[in-house]
Amino acid sequence: DPGMFVELIYVSRLRTPDLRLKVRTLFEVVFSCSSDNPLYPPPTALGSHFHVNRKMLQVGYSTFSRGNFHSALTEAHALDVLHGQMPFLDAVLTCINMGWL
Repeated sequence: DPGMFVELIYVSRLRTPDLRLKVRTLFEVVFSCSSDNPLYPPPTALGSHFHVNRKMLQVGYSTFSRGNFHSALTEAHALDVLHGQMPFLDAVLTCINMGWL
């Protein structure tokens, strides 16, 4: 699904909201999808979805196994993560899972 990584690979690299909108619009035109029915939900669709437990960490759409690492901080409310950091944490976890980092 090419839409899964448009935000990560292309849109997130652009600095201005206007350029980001142009890339999203171009993607919708090329792949024949509309804003009402996108191929991939925008990064804000999960918004502040953040979950952590002893086995995994989930930010947005990305999950990461914690393996054998255990910390006293296993509850999401014990961690200070700002809402504005979520898309970046989601992108970093995606890159780690894909082996890009």
